[in-house]
Order: sequence, then C-alpha cells, then structure tokens
Amino acid sequence: MRQSLLLAIPAVFLLVWSLLLLSPALHDYARWRAPYLVLLAVAICLEWAGFGAPLRRAHRAMIRDKSVALVTADAVLGPEIARARRELELDLDADRRAAVRERLEQLSNSYREIDEMPTWPLDRSLRRRATLANVAIVVPLALQVSAAAGNALSV
Repeated sequence: MRQSLLLAIPAVFLLVWSLLLLSPALHDYARWRAPYLVLLAVAICLEWAGFGAPLRRAHRAMIRDKSVALVTADAVLGPEIARARRELELDLDADRRAAVRERLEQLSNSYREIDEMPTWPLDRSLRRRATLANVAIVVPLALQVSAAAGNALSV
C-alpha cells in the first residue's frame, strides 16, 4: 500500500501539471502537454504494478493456504463431525448429549472459520477506495488524451 502511495505522487504531480498546461496563462508551454500525458500514463501503470503485483502474490499465497487448511480440515475435522453426529443418534443421557452437541458445534465452527478464510489481503472497502483513487487519476488522463486526439484530428 505504501509503495502504491509513493508511486501515486508522480502521477498526481503529472496530472496537476497536465491540467495546468491547459490554462491560457501557460500557453507558451502547451507543447509539453503531450509528453506529460505520456509520462502520466507511465506513472499510472507503474502505480498499478506497484500495488497489483504484491497484492496478487499475497492473494495466491492466501488461496494456497486456504486450500491446505481445507484439506486438513476435511481429513481431521470431517471424521470428527461425522462421529459426533452418529453419537447424537444414540440414546444418550442429557449431560453426554449436551457435551456431544457442544463438541459438534465447536468442530462445525472450526470448519466454518476455515471455509470462510479470506483470500484477499485487503478488505473490500479498502480495495474500493484504492480503485476510486486510481479512477480519479485515470479519468482526467483519458479526457485529456481524447481532447488532444480531437485537436490533432482537427488540425
């Protein structure tokens, strides 16, 4: 996340200057707008790579860990859950039945926790905020590129 924020600094700098170069006061420097837009596109790609690559590696590792945990849970917890369910079908006294039910609930909760393990290192709200921040940089770039392309076609 810090890498992405650090890599966003040049992108924001280039975005601000590419927008400032649209003003009539800086008309003499308008020729620099196209190189700034290219550098802005490169900066955005670097930011995405700086954020996405580590995130993807962590995601893959978390998927692998969850798979291993599920296989282990199936091998260990599955038979225990089945045994507890079979035992509940027997004629048991109230104390033993309560103890078996509590054990079954513990085993089921353990399995459910493993099954619901997250596979993304960031929660949805943080991913959404990062996406919105990137959109806030990409949209002005896209608008400026389309405007520059329109101006080039009209000349």
